[in-house]
Amino acid sequence: LARWTDSVGWEFQDIYYNDYVGDDSVWLAWRFYSNHTNTYNGPWVDDVRIWKYTSTGWDKITEGFEGVWPSGKWMVRDLNHDHYWDDDNYRPHTGYWAAWPARGGENGRDPQPGNDDYFNNMNTPMVYGPFDLRDSAAARTTCYLWREMETPHDYLALEVSHDNVTFEELARWTG
Repeated sequence: LARWTDSVGWEFQDIYYNDYVGDDSVWLAWRFYSNHTNTYNGPWVDDVRIWKYTSTGWDKITEGFEGVWPSGKWMVRDLNHDHYWDDDNYRPHTGYWAAWPARGGENGRDPQPGNDDYFNNMNTPMVYGPFDLRDSAAARTTCYLWREMETPHDYLALEVSHDNVTFEELARWTG
């Protein structure tokens, strides 16, 4: 399990999950948790690439948040309080849109200068899948993260699953 703290702006991330190579159904989840005290601008996620290594080299399965989102194999969930992931143009890394965990839902926030903090008591995953790794020799996800969270209480985790029910944490970021 990889752990990072202290973001200094947009940072490139590259996470492998080769234990799932050979599976016909795999899901990835970016899950954001916040506790009941302080809030900050939060995690922003952009330029997501899901890769599998086959006999022809690295094949890209999906990418980013431009256009209508969530769509295709992307889904978002709200596990409390009706605010969850959605795309927003407030802080993109490239292009026009990035994902932010407090944008969606009836009570979601449209981040603006001076009103751009996430909410307390959040638990919201954005999930991609299923995707097929049967013909793969390796699997990885790359993305860019921008972080400003209450250390160590609030965090973003990247998780992987065989069944879209039980998820294993691959990496965790705070700070």
